[in-house]
Amino acid sequence: MSYRRDFNCACLWLPLWKGSGDTYALLCSISVFCCLSLLLLGFSVQTGTEVGKLGCDMNDQQCWIRCLEPGRRLQNGVCTEFLANRLDVPWPVLEAACYAYRYGDLAEYAGCQKGLFHCNFRKLREHYDEHHLSNGSADLHEDRQWGCSGLLSSQVQGIVEQLRPVMAAGSRCTACEVRIIKCENQDHPAFGTGLWMDDSLLGGPESLQSRDQCQARQAFWTSRCGPTAGVESRFIDVCTRTDEIVSRIMQMQRFTVVVTANLQGGAAQFLNSVLPSDGVLLIRPVLPMTRSVYEPLPEAMLSLMIGRRSIGTVSSTGLLEILKAVDGQWHKVFFNHIIGIPLSLLEGLFTLPRKRFISITHDFTWVLKSPQPTFRQLRTPGGADRNYVLKPFLKSLEMKSQHPATAEVFEQSGAGFRSIHVVPMPDYSEAAGRPRRASAELKVGCIGAISKIKGADLLVQLSQHVPVFVFGAIDLSSTPSDDAGRLRHQEYTTIYGLNRLLLRERPNVLVIAAQWPETYSYTLTLSMLTGLPIIVLFDEDTYERCPVIARARSYSNAYFHNFKSMESVAKLARDVKASTFRVVKPAVSVPPQWHNILSPRLLNVVLVASKIATSSKPLLYTRVRSRFSPLERFEQTLETLDSIRLRIPDSFIVLVDNSNLSASWLGSLKDKSDVVINDWGNKSLAFYTDESDHKGLGECLLLDQGMQWLEDRQIYAQNIFKLSGRYLLNANFSMGTFDNTQNVFKRPTFGDAHDLKPTYIYTSFFKVSHLHAHRFHEALRTIIASLKHMIDINTPTAMFDDLESRLPYLLPDIKLVPELGVTQRVSPFEVRDTHI
Repeated sequence: MSYRRDFNCACLWLPLWKGSGDTYALLCSISVFCCLSLLLLGFSVQTGTEVGKLGCDMNDQQCWIRCLEPGRRLQNGVCTEFLANRLDVPWPVLEAACYAYRYGDLAEYAGCQKGLFHCNFRKLREHYDEHHLSNGSADLHEDRQWGCSGLLSSQVQGIVEQLRPVMAAGSRCTACEVRIIKCENQDHPAFGTGLWMDDSLLGGPESLQSRDQCQARQAFWTSRCGPTAGVESRFIDVCTRTDEIVSRIMQMQRFTVVVTANLQGGAAQFLNSVLPSDGVLLIRPVLPMTRSVYEPLPEAMLSLMIGRRSIGTVSSTGLLEILKAVDGQWHKVFFNHIIGIPLSLLEGLFTLPRKRFISITHDFTWVLKSPQPTFRQLRTPGGADRNYVLKPFLKSLEMKSQHPATAEVFEQSGAGFRSIHVVPMPDYSEAAGRPRRASAELKVGCIGAISKIKGADLLVQLSQHVPVFVFGAIDLSSTPSDDAGRLRHQEYTTIYGLNRLLLRERPNVLVIAAQWPETYSYTLTLSMLTGLPIIVLFDEDTYERCPVIARARSYSNAYFHNFKSMESVAKLARDVKASTFRVVKPAVSVPPQWHNILSPRLLNVVLVASKIATSSKPLLYTRVRSRFSPLERFEQTLETLDSIRLRIPDSFIVLVDNSNLSASWLGSLKDKSDVVINDWGNKSLAFYTDESDHKGLGECLLLDQGMQWLEDRQIYAQNIFKLSGRYLLNANFSMGTFDNTQNVFKRPTFGDAHDLKPTYIYTSFFKVSHLHAHRFHEALRTIIASLKHMIDINTPTAMFDDLESRLPYLLPDIKLVPELGVTQRVSPFEVRDTHI
């Protein structure tokens, strides 16, 4: 309610009163009385509705514990206020402490803008003076902006810092889940603070500790606040043991582990867009993110969530034990961001066998000590220091990159990732409605949260020449108010808020001012969707293949300027300003690749290279390509697909056949396959599968199409099998033979191939481990390039020998087995080795 919010703003400044003590006390009394009156008026309107949202009785202890679960957002303060009254803790302090641990949002949820009248003004005044006497004026700007936010933030941060040595000490207790600590020692920085503490903030993974031992650990913590007599501790009698966490996790048959930091901005927007509601165990640090410390912590406590529901908090050692206990239920770890993630967790995860490790290039954290280096740092030898602490993990990391230019930057860094694939980002993709009239006068806009490295100082300089409006926050901490020129800004929290600001301000030019090589930039997308001209500011240190520069060059209404003279930037803005703009359609498009990446299933992909309708052209070794009719070959192919479903668990069948098939035949094949790739109109492919005398070339081209489809759609396989069309998996097939990380083949046991070709292996059926999928795809393309070149220069393809002899040279870690469990249906003629 606006009247309540306005009066709270007046209350905020009472701690700064410099008048006499009696006058101060009188004003406080009047303020408290008025604020309480307004609170009761507002609370009577809100309480029933807000408490009703909880779906439980607020007198029930279990209910008000759930008030502070992540995702509840504290129900607009109702939960926190209720808890504060029950626990006799100033609720703004309680709210600040809770959010400091759950989210790290100290400023927005410091509580100063809500009901500060519950606080003891005199104590706050004293604490405020003490804070600034000891810390100078470093936080003065924040304190002026947020009232006592800086004070509460310093209180909470003090507690955070005290918890670090407790965690590092390696205490062991996870029996008691939730406690409230109230420090009564007036000489201690945590005086008067009520703090939610999850159980394992006090220790590690052992779940069989007694309640007495838990209380002993509790005493260990409280002793840090001062004399025992000056400390009051309150227990909420709820117990979540490690075995109970395991039990909750085991209720998910399969899940993907997702690790993320307590971050805002693009990384958080991305994760919110792609994170499924189930099938995910989300791990994030309990402590707020310290932006000045980017290297992994040696140890930290971690919050566990299934979907959006909290299930407990454990140490990294405890988490590793839990993950080992449910090892068969998960196969992937997706790292959204690792700032604040303990190094011990990373070391433990990357040593687990047969797991897939995936991340995304939000910034340079995996490679450099500075996640957001400036262009100048990247160009200065030694300026952007390598993060050698993380170097051992990179060879196992499958990196997803948002743009080809971003992938190029990371490939050239020499980081040595296992792979880098470009995957389109979830993002806004359309403008909404009709064009709107822009301002008649020049008005330059900039979208986003503008920090120093995103060009805050440049926008201040530009505002000396033209009006500038920032659609979002901007860091003006080092800018005197007189130097801000005609710069204004307002934050927004949703795309609806951005659209309202666009309609109100009606900009006619937008600016991109980032001075670090952003790897994507959601705000660039929003800027382009407005249809307005965009001026991209860059200098001599900005390299051409910077991802944002590369993306902006795809926009027809982009202009690039080196900003050596802000007057010339202003002139360019006047010259290109638009008369209309568009707002943004509030819908994020999520590419299906992200569903596949985060899916908990690791598939057994089976590539079936097929040719149902064959030509009459001869092959190298026979004049007859097939002794079976197209109908027989079609029916045999259906039997192939049935045998795969019967024998291989979690099978994902990709049938690749470029025959010109009827709609009914194609429909039957699709019913029995997961994907049918039928590129029958590709004349180049048809030449190599129907005209060329080298059967292996056509087969490699079909397999290449299948592998490229898997890569483009980010299908995650544990194993990749290749089976020739019409062949069958028989009763001798055993999945156990192939359930390993090697590439599994079979050599013939008799005949010319056995006697004369020591490297000959069957290629009608084999298995490639996911570890070598990229090598296998490269091998296919090497063979294709060689055979095509031989055809182009009229060299007989017989000189190539055969695919069966070449492939083993191109793949590592081959395992030969005595039996595959396959029935061959060799097309041109009968063979002795029907069953292999």
